[in-house]
Amino acid sequence: MPRTKQQVEAIRQQRVMQIFDAALDVFAHKGFHSATIADIAQKAGIAKGLLYHYYSSKEELLSHIVINGMNNLIEKFDENHDGVLTDAEMELFINDMFRKIVENRNYWKLYFSVMLQPNVFSKELMQKLEGIYEPMVSILIQYFRRKGY
Repeated sequence: MPRTKQQVEAIRQQRVMQIFDAALDVFAHKGFHSATIADIAQKAGIAKGLLYHYYSSKEELLSHIVINGMNNLIEKFDENHDGVLTDAEMELFINDMFRKIVENRNYWKLYFSVMLQPNVFSKELMQKLEGIYEPMVSILIQYFRRKGY
């Protein structure tokens, strides 16, 4: 019996997460430059060809990991999305941020190692990251100005 669209999508999502988790672990422990697609495929328990079905390169995979991690980190920032950060929202964000840093050590190990290396992030990835950071920084500036800083 053929699979439904929902079953196919569920399998695809499972594979993406399997590759994502394996790549994060390999990148965090071997470093981005030392890691290979073969290392990631082996860690994920899949063939290299299948990995290339989902990601065209390890740079694309790194981009997916970094963007996902940043979006995850800031999901509690300005939780009501009104553009105004309250003290309660700031406290929630800080507590959530520290919890996520502790829980996702591999991500932060990877993030800081690649941020400190020149030319690891493509211009496209840097633009995406800036698109995530800029609204947040603007809201933070407004918050601290209201506080008299």
